[in-house]
Amino acid sequence: VKFHLTSKILCPLIALCVCVCVCVCVCVCVCARVSNFSDKSI
Repeated sequence: VKFHLTSKILCPLIALCVCVCVCVCVCVCVCARVSNFSDKSI
């Protein structure tokens, strides 16, 4: 029962961490592209 409860809490937590990591990576990539584009424009 304890293992089931732990996995029930852990799975959404891991999924959340993965989502956050992906969001951060996307934000960094977008920021880098935008800054590069701005530099080239100027």
